[in-house]
Amino acid sequence: MNKVSNFQWKVIEKEDKKNIINFIKVLNEVDNLEATVSEEMLDYFLSKPNFKDSMFLIYEEGKLIGIGTCISSGTSKYEGGFEVYVHPKFRGMGIEDSIYDILVKKAKEKKLRKVTASSNEDIEYLRSLFERNKFKEYEYMWHMKLHLRDKKFESLENNELSFVKTDIKDLSRFTDLMNDGFREGKEGKYTEEALENKFSDPNTDIYLLKKDDELIACTSITFQEEMSIGYISGLAVYKIYRGKGFGQILLNLSIRKIKERGLDTASLHVVGTNESALKLYKKSGFDECGKVIRYEKEF
Repeated sequence: MNKVSNFQWKVIEKEDKKNIINFIKVLNEVDNLEATVSEEMLDYFLSKPNFKDSMFLIYEEGKLIGIGTCISSGTSKYEGGFEVYVHPKFRGMGIEDSIYDILVKKAKEKKLRKVTASSNEDIEYLRSLFERNKFKEYEYMWHMKLHLRDKKFESLENNELSFVKTDIKDLSRFTDLMNDGFREGKEGKYTEEALENKFSDPNTDIYLLKKDDELIACTSITFQEEMSIGYISGLAVYKIYRGKGFGQILLNLSIRKIKERGLDTASLHVVGTNESALKLYKKSGFDECGKVIRYEKEF
Protein backbone atom coordinates (compact mmCIF):
# COMPACT_ATOMS: atom_id res chain seq x y z
CA MET A 1 0.00 0.00 0.00
CA ASN A 2 0.94 3.67 -0.44
CA LYS A 3 0.70 6.25 2.33
CA VAL A 4 -1.66 9.25 2.12
CA SER A 5 -1.39 11.27 5.35
CA ASN A 6 -2.34 8.68 8.01
CA PHE A 7 -4.09 6.40 5.55
CA GLN A 8 -3.04 3.85 2.93
CA TRP A 9 -4.18 3.65 -0.67
CA LYS A 10 -4.01 0.86 -3.23
CA VAL A 11 -5.53 -0.21 -6.54
CA ILE A 12 -8.38 -2.71 -6.40
CA GLU A 13 -7.55 -6.40 -6.02
CA LYS A 14 -9.67 -9.54 -5.63
CA GLU A 15 -9.47 -9.52 -1.85
CA ASP A 16 -11.15 -6.09 -1.79
CA LYS A 17 -14.44 -7.24 -3.32
CA LYS A 18 -16.43 -7.88 -0.13
CA ASN A 19 -15.15 -4.66 1.45
CA ILE A 20 -16.34 -2.69 -1.58
CA ILE A 21 -19.78 -4.32 -1.56
CA ASN A 22 -20.24 -3.54 2.15
CA PHE A 23 -18.94 0.00 1.65
CA ILE A 24 -21.51 0.66 -1.09
CA LYS A 25 -24.29 -0.66 1.16
CA VAL A 26 -23.38 1.98 3.75
CA LEU A 27 -23.48 4.75 1.12
CA ASN A 28 -26.86 3.54 -0.13
CA GLU A 29 -28.26 3.84 3.37
CA VAL A 30 -26.76 7.25 4.14
CA ASP A 31 -26.69 9.02 0.77
CA ASN A 32 -29.59 7.31 -1.03
CA LEU A 33 -27.29 6.47 -3.95
CA GLU A 34 -29.19 3.39 -5.11
CA ALA A 35 -25.85 2.04 -6.33
CA THR A 36 -25.41 -1.63 -7.08
CA VAL A 37 -22.25 -3.68 -7.20
CA SER A 38 -21.69 -7.44 -7.27
CA GLU A 39 -18.73 -9.78 -7.08
CA GLU A 40 -19.35 -10.72 -10.72
CA MET A 41 -19.20 -7.08 -11.80
CA LEU A 42 -15.99 -6.53 -9.84
CA ASP A 43 -14.50 -9.67 -11.39
CA TYR A 44 -15.23 -8.17 -14.79
CA PHE A 45 -13.48 -4.93 -13.86
CA LEU A 46 -10.51 -6.85 -12.46
CA SER A 47 -10.17 -8.69 -15.77
CA LYS A 48 -9.78 -5.37 -17.62
CA PRO A 49 -6.42 -3.66 -16.95
CA ASN A 50 -7.75 -0.22 -17.92
CA PHE A 51 -10.46 -0.55 -15.25
CA LYS A 52 -8.37 -2.25 -12.58
CA ASP A 53 -5.66 0.41 -12.70
CA SER A 54 -8.25 3.18 -12.44
CA MET A 55 -9.98 2.27 -9.14
CA PHE A 56 -8.25 3.35 -5.95
CA LEU A 57 -9.11 2.36 -2.39
CA ILE A 58 -8.30 4.17 0.86
CA TYR A 59 -7.90 2.07 4.01
CA GLU A 60 -7.41 2.89 7.67
CA GLU A 61 -6.32 -0.01 9.88
CA GLY A 62 -7.86 -2.53 7.50
CA LYS A 63 -11.16 -0.65 7.13
CA LEU A 64 -12.18 0.63 3.68
CA ILE A 65 -13.02 4.31 4.09
CA GLY A 66 -12.80 5.75 0.57
CA ILE A 67 -13.02 4.87 -3.11
CA GLY A 68 -11.97 6.86 -6.18
CA THR A 69 -12.17 6.05 -9.87
CA CYS A 70 -10.77 7.71 -12.97
CA ILE A 71 -12.37 5.92 -15.93
CA SER A 72 -11.75 6.92 -19.53
CA SER A 73 -14.82 7.96 -21.48
CA GLY A 74 -16.62 5.50 -23.73
CA THR A 75 -16.63 8.10 -26.51
CA SER A 76 -13.22 9.80 -26.42
CA LYS A 77 -9.77 8.72 -25.25
CA TYR A 78 -9.12 12.30 -24.12
CA GLU A 79 -12.11 12.47 -21.75
CA GLY A 80 -12.92 10.63 -18.57
CA GLY A 81 -14.91 10.66 -15.36
CA PHE A 82 -14.05 11.01 -11.68
CA GLU A 83 -15.97 9.29 -8.90
CA VAL A 84 -15.19 9.98 -5.24
CA TYR A 85 -16.80 8.23 -2.27
CA VAL A 86 -15.91 8.61 1.41
CA HIS A 87 -17.34 6.70 4.35
CA PRO A 88 -19.71 9.00 6.31
CA LYS A 89 -17.62 8.76 9.49
CA PHE A 90 -14.50 10.00 7.72
CA ARG A 91 -15.80 12.97 5.74
CA GLY A 92 -14.31 16.41 6.30
CA MET A 93 -10.95 14.91 7.28
CA GLY A 94 -9.21 15.57 3.97
CA ILE A 95 -9.71 12.07 2.58
CA GLU A 96 -11.78 13.31 -0.36
CA ASP A 97 -8.96 15.73 -1.22
CA SER A 98 -6.39 12.92 -1.06
CA ILE A 99 -8.53 10.79 -3.38
CA TYR A 100 -8.94 13.73 -5.74
CA ASP A 101 -5.16 14.26 -5.90
CA ILE A 102 -4.67 10.57 -6.80
CA LEU A 103 -7.30 10.84 -9.54
CA VAL A 104 -5.74 13.99 -11.01
CA LYS A 105 -2.39 12.22 -11.20
CA LYS A 106 -4.04 9.29 -12.96
CA ALA A 107 -5.87 11.59 -15.38
CA LYS A 108 -2.58 13.20 -16.36
CA GLU A 109 -0.99 9.77 -16.88
CA LYS A 110 -3.88 8.95 -19.24
CA LYS A 111 -3.43 12.32 -20.97
CA LEU A 112 -7.06 13.24 -20.36
CA ARG A 113 -8.02 16.75 -21.41
CA LYS A 114 -11.39 16.88 -19.70
CA VAL A 115 -13.07 15.03 -16.84
CA THR A 116 -16.64 15.00 -15.59
CA ALA A 117 -18.04 14.27 -12.14
CA SER A 118 -21.41 14.33 -10.42
CA SER A 119 -22.93 14.69 -6.98
CA ASN A 120 -26.38 14.57 -5.48
CA GLU A 121 -27.35 18.12 -4.64
CA ASP A 122 -27.54 17.35 -0.91
CA ILE A 123 -24.14 15.60 -0.60
CA GLU A 124 -22.25 18.63 0.58
CA TYR A 125 -18.74 17.17 0.87
CA LEU A 126 -18.69 16.21 -2.82
CA ARG A 127 -20.17 19.46 -4.09
CA SER A 128 -17.63 21.36 -2.03
CA LEU A 129 -14.77 19.21 -3.35
CA PHE A 130 -15.63 19.81 -7.00
CA GLU A 131 -16.40 23.49 -6.56
CA ARG A 132 -13.17 24.34 -4.73
CA ASN A 133 -11.23 22.52 -7.43
CA LYS A 134 -12.88 24.76 -10.03
CA PHE A 135 -15.18 22.27 -11.71
CA LYS A 136 -17.98 23.96 -13.62
CA GLU A 137 -21.62 22.89 -13.50
CA TYR A 138 -22.75 21.96 -17.01
CA GLU A 139 -25.91 19.93 -16.49
CA TYR A 140 -28.35 18.72 -13.88
CA MET A 141 -30.50 15.63 -13.68
CA TRP A 142 -33.69 14.86 -11.81
CA HIS A 143 -33.89 11.69 -9.78
CA MET A 144 -37.45 10.39 -10.17
CA LYS A 145 -39.38 7.58 -8.49
CA LEU A 146 -42.65 5.76 -8.98
CA HIS A 147 -44.06 3.85 -6.03
CA LEU A 148 -45.67 0.68 -7.34
CA ARG A 149 -47.36 -0.83 -4.31
CA ASP A 150 -51.15 -1.00 -4.85
CA LYS A 151 -50.75 0.88 -8.13
CA LYS A 152 -52.78 -0.50 -11.00
CA PHE A 153 -50.84 -0.81 -14.21
CA GLU A 154 -51.99 -1.56 -17.71
CA SER A 155 -49.52 -2.78 -20.32
CA LEU A 156 -49.51 -1.23 -23.79
CA GLU A 157 -48.32 -4.42 -25.45
CA ASN A 158 -49.73 -5.54 -28.77
CA ASN A 159 -49.28 -8.71 -30.79
CA GLU A 160 -46.81 -7.11 -33.21
CA LEU A 161 -44.32 -6.19 -30.49
CA SER A 162 -41.93 -8.28 -28.42
CA PHE A 163 -39.98 -7.21 -25.35
CA VAL A 164 -37.08 -9.62 -24.91
CA LYS A 165 -34.12 -9.90 -22.58
CA THR A 166 -30.86 -9.88 -24.52
CA ASP A 167 -27.22 -10.71 -23.86
CA ILE A 168 -23.73 -10.01 -25.15
CA LYS A 169 -24.50 -11.50 -28.58
CA ASP A 170 -26.56 -8.37 -29.33
CA LEU A 171 -23.76 -5.98 -28.27
CA SER A 172 -23.33 -4.59 -31.79
CA ARG A 173 -27.01 -3.73 -32.25
CA PHE A 174 -27.24 -2.42 -28.69
CA THR A 175 -24.25 -0.12 -29.30
CA ASP A 176 -25.76 1.21 -32.53
CA LEU A 177 -29.06 1.98 -30.79
CA MET A 178 -27.35 3.68 -27.84
CA ASN A 179 -25.43 5.91 -30.25
CA ASP A 180 -28.63 6.77 -32.12
CA GLY A 181 -30.41 7.54 -28.86
CA PHE A 182 -27.74 9.39 -26.91
CA ARG A 183 -24.87 10.46 -29.18
CA GLU A 184 -26.69 11.94 -32.16
CA GLY A 185 -25.13 15.29 -33.03
CA LYS A 186 -22.42 14.87 -30.40
CA GLU A 187 -18.71 14.41 -30.86
CA GLY A 188 -17.57 10.82 -30.34
CA LYS A 189 -19.56 7.60 -30.37
CA TYR A 190 -19.87 4.70 -27.97
CA THR A 191 -17.71 1.71 -28.80
CA GLU A 192 -18.69 -1.90 -28.20
CA GLU A 193 -15.83 -2.20 -25.74
CA ALA A 194 -17.15 0.76 -23.74
CA LEU A 195 -20.66 -0.74 -23.42
CA GLU A 196 -19.61 -4.35 -22.90
CA ASN A 197 -19.49 -3.90 -19.13
CA LYS A 198 -23.27 -3.31 -19.05
CA PHE A 199 -23.69 -7.05 -19.63
CA SER A 200 -21.38 -7.96 -16.72
CA ASP A 201 -23.75 -7.17 -13.84
CA PRO A 202 -25.96 -10.14 -12.89
CA ASN A 203 -28.44 -7.72 -11.29
CA THR A 204 -28.99 -5.85 -14.57
CA ASP A 205 -31.09 -7.06 -17.50
CA ILE A 206 -31.02 -5.42 -20.92
CA TYR A 207 -34.20 -5.59 -22.99
CA LEU A 208 -34.90 -4.97 -26.66
CA LEU A 209 -38.25 -3.83 -28.03
CA LYS A 210 -38.88 -5.32 -31.47
CA LYS A 211 -41.57 -5.24 -34.11
CA ASP A 212 -41.33 -8.59 -35.86
CA ASP A 213 -37.51 -8.87 -35.94
CA GLU A 214 -36.89 -5.15 -36.42
CA LEU A 215 -35.22 -3.42 -33.48
CA ILE A 216 -37.11 -0.35 -32.22
CA ALA A 217 -35.79 0.48 -28.76
CA CYS A 218 -33.85 -0.74 -25.72
CA THR A 219 -33.61 -0.24 -21.99
CA SER A 220 -31.71 -1.56 -18.96
CA ILE A 221 -33.21 -2.48 -15.60
CA THR A 222 -31.12 -3.03 -12.47
CA PHE A 223 -33.01 -5.02 -9.86
CA GLN A 224 -31.92 -3.86 -6.41
CA GLU A 225 -33.61 -6.46 -4.25
CA GLU A 226 -32.28 -5.24 -0.89
CA MET A 227 -33.75 -1.76 -1.48
CA SER A 228 -36.84 -3.08 -3.31
CA ILE A 229 -36.03 -0.78 -6.25
CA GLY A 230 -35.86 -1.36 -9.99
CA TYR A 231 -33.61 1.22 -11.64
CA ILE A 232 -34.36 2.02 -15.30
CA SER A 233 -31.59 3.44 -17.50
CA GLY A 234 -30.52 3.69 -21.12
CA LEU A 235 -34.07 4.03 -22.42
CA ALA A 236 -33.48 4.70 -26.13
CA VAL A 237 -35.74 4.66 -29.19
CA TYR A 238 -34.41 4.73 -32.74
CA LYS A 239 -34.95 8.16 -34.29
CA ILE A 240 -37.21 6.84 -37.07
CA TYR A 241 -39.63 5.44 -34.46
CA ARG A 242 -39.80 8.47 -32.15
CA GLY A 243 -43.07 10.30 -31.68
CA LYS A 244 -45.09 7.12 -32.22
CA GLY A 245 -45.65 6.09 -28.62
CA PHE A 246 -42.86 3.54 -28.37
CA GLY A 247 -41.19 5.41 -25.51
CA GLN A 248 -44.34 5.03 -23.44
CA ILE A 249 -44.61 1.36 -24.36
CA LEU A 250 -40.97 0.75 -23.44
CA LEU A 251 -41.39 2.52 -20.09
CA ASN A 252 -44.59 0.63 -19.25
CA LEU A 253 -43.00 -2.71 -20.08
CA SER A 254 -39.99 -1.83 -17.91
CA ILE A 255 -42.29 -0.98 -14.99
CA ARG A 256 -44.12 -4.27 -15.46
CA LYS A 257 -40.81 -6.18 -15.21
CA ILE A 258 -40.06 -4.41 -11.93
CA LYS A 259 -43.53 -5.23 -10.57
CA GLU A 260 -43.14 -8.87 -11.60
CA ARG A 261 -40.02 -9.06 -9.42
CA GLY A 262 -42.11 -7.91 -6.44
CA LEU A 263 -40.21 -4.65 -6.00
CA ASP A 264 -41.91 -1.58 -4.54
CA THR A 265 -40.33 1.27 -6.51
CA ALA A 266 -39.24 2.16 -10.03
CA SER A 267 -36.42 4.71 -10.19
CA LEU A 268 -34.58 6.63 -12.92
CA HIS A 269 -32.63 9.80 -13.75
CA VAL A 270 -33.39 12.27 -16.51
CA VAL A 271 -31.54 15.34 -17.78
CA GLY A 272 -33.34 18.38 -16.40
CA THR A 273 -33.68 20.09 -19.78
CA ASN A 274 -35.15 17.01 -21.52
CA GLU A 275 -38.73 18.24 -21.52
CA SER A 276 -40.14 15.40 -23.63
CA ALA A 277 -38.71 12.73 -21.31
CA LEU A 278 -39.87 14.61 -18.20
CA LYS A 279 -43.37 14.80 -19.65
CA LEU A 280 -43.33 11.05 -20.37
CA TYR A 281 -42.19 10.12 -16.87
CA LYS A 282 -44.59 12.46 -15.09
CA LYS A 283 -47.45 11.17 -17.20
CA SER A 284 -46.57 7.69 -15.96
CA GLY A 285 -46.66 8.84 -12.33
CA PHE A 286 -42.98 9.46 -11.59
CA ASP A 287 -42.20 12.26 -9.12
CA GLU A 288 -38.98 14.23 -8.70
CA CYS A 289 -37.25 13.19 -5.49
CA GLY A 290 -33.73 14.58 -5.86
CA LYS A 291 -31.33 16.50 -8.05
CA VAL A 292 -27.90 15.50 -9.37
CA ILE A 293 -25.39 18.15 -10.40
CA ARG A 294 -22.96 17.23 -13.16
CA TYR A 295 -19.57 18.96 -13.37
CA GLU A 296 -16.72 19.18 -15.84
CA LYS A 297 -13.14 20.43 -15.78
CA GLU A 298 -10.52 20.83 -18.47
CA PHE A 299 -6.85 20.12 -17.81
